[in-house]
Amino acid sequence: MNNCIKCGKEIPDGELFCRDCSLEDIVGTKPEKVQEVPAAAPPQKKKTVKQDTIRLDPIKAKKPIGLIVSLVLVILLLAASVFYIFQNRSLVQRAKNQLLSAEVSAEKANNQSDSLQTQLETANGEIVELESEIVQLKTQIEELESQLHGQSSQSAQEAYDASAKDQEIQRLTTQADDLANQLNEANSQLETTAGDLEAATTALEELTETHAQQIEQYEETITEQIEELDELKEKVEELEDENTSYLKKVTFMDRFVVFVENDGSNLYHTYNCSRFKKEDFWVFNPSYAKNQGYSECPNCH
Repeated sequence: MNNCIKCGKEIPDGELFCRDCSLEDIVGTKPEKVQEVPAAAPPQKKKTVKQDTIRLDPIKAKKPIGLIVSLVLVILLLAASVFYIFQNRSLVQRAKNQLLSAEVSAEKANNQSDSLQTQLETANGEIVELESEIVQLKTQIEELESQLHGQSSQSAQEAYDASAKDQEIQRLTTQADDLANQLNEANSQLETTAGDLEAATTALEELTETHAQQIEQYEETITEQIEELDELKEKVEELEDENTSYLKKVTFMDRFVVFVENDGSNLYHTYNCSRFKKEDFWVFNPSYAKNQGYSECPNCH
């Protein structure tokens, strides 16, 4: 806490006057007694009673650090907001790309499943046809065997015919064995196809579940980052309000507070004047400084 340079009351840091003394300066109320300035004595012709002012010891003027810090924070928060916005867009785009990839993978798996289903149906049709041919061959074999046994007592011609039929039976038996082998291979292929179909179905389900979880996580992350962005916006608004308050104070100081250095120049300066050394000085308002015989600094007015 600082003290008012007029009445000595406690005031916030960065202030020079308390509220009452500031209002007195604004309406033109003068202090009771003015301390004479060694380098610029007032004219002797005036017999008015001079009022003392409080002379400040040489002090180091405080720079508006709060204003600078608030501006830096505003810039940093705005930069962070832009960064989070671009980051959120990047995450959303990445989630969309992964979702699109998942849909493409799911479509491929569905196409593969349809192809395997078609192959399975084709294999089933071939098995049915092979079973039908085996039944027909068995029927033919039985008929030939019956004919062979019925003609065993016939002539040599019949024996020859029986031998030819026997050869036909062997041929048909070999063909039946071949068809049986083809049936076994078809059954094996059917089992393999069914296993592939089941594995593809399981992989599709796992892939769908995984991508659903990833999408849910991305949505939660995006929601959290949007909430953080809203909080940053609120902080930026608070800092802007604080910055506005500081600007009002600085405007007030530049308008109603001037500084007279103990350098014999009889000039009064604003705080930001390059000729104001901020070493040994008095603090007045502009009208009071003029009444005391001080003139505006041509550098800052």
